[in-house]
Amino acid sequence: LTLFASSASFELDIPFATTVSDASASVSSLRFVDDDLDALELGGEISWSPPASVTQVQSYATYLVALTPIYTRSIVGASNTTFVGTNSILLNADTPAGSFTDIRVYTVSSMFEQAAPAGMGIVDHAVSVSHVGFYDKDLDDNEIGGTVTWHPPLTSTT
Repeated sequence: LTLFASSASFELDIPFATTVSDASASVSSLRFVDDDLDALELGGEISWSPPASVTQVQSYATYLVALTPIYTRSIVGASNTTFVGTNSILLNADTPAGSFTDIRVYTVSSMFEQAAPAGMGIVDHAVSVSHVGFYDKDLDDNEIGGTVTWHPPLTSTT
C-alpha cells in the first residue's frame, strides 16, 4: 500500500509505503446428519474443522440458507455465536426445514463476518415404521394388553 500526501498545489515526492496482509480463514469439513426423523423437520449437530489459523477469528456464525426464490438465511442457536475452540452447534429437533437447502458457517473477526462462507447441502432424513398393529387381549374395561407389531423402516440414517 502506497500513500502520497498532497495539497491543492503539491504532492509529496516520497510516499509512505507499507505491506498489507490479507487474512483468510474459513472452516472446512462441514458436517450435518439430520437426526430428526420427521419429514420436513431438521435437527442434529452441525460440526466443522477450524481454519488453519484462527488468529483473526473471534467466533463462528451458522445459518440455514434458502437459495431460491431469493437468498434468505436464518440463524442457528439463540445468540448465533460459537466461539473459537467450539467447533459445533446444535440445530434443535423439530426445526422446520421450510425452503432451506443449505447450511453455511461464517468465520467472524472483530470487524466483519466472512463474505464467502463454507457451506453444504441439507439432506432431510425421514424414517417411519409401517403396518402398525395391536390386538387387545385384555378382557377388562379401560385396560389394554397385547402385542404391538410393525414393519421396520425401509431406510435408516445410520
